Amino acid sequence: MNRTGTLLTIGLTAAVLLFAVQNLTSVPVVFLMWHIETSVSLIVLGPFLMGLVVGAVATLLARARPPRAAPAAKAGPPDRAT
Repeated sequence: MNRTGTLLTIGLTAAVLLFAVQNLTSVPVVFLMWHIETSVSLIVLGPFLMGLVVGAVATLLARARPPRAAPAAKAGPPDRAT
């Protein structure tokens, strides 16, 4: 990862953590038939952490894959000498 990407990741992580720390209030969450009461910080941190993991795995898989060979140039239709 280049320096800009690293700085953006650190900044976004800091902002999400700051938001989570400031929002510790419990709220009811209703999803289909589930009813739970949890803090806003868990609701924010859960998807954020899942996104970090998915992004890291995707990056590692992309780097581990060997580069694809360039496709061979297609030959045009044969020239017809008349």
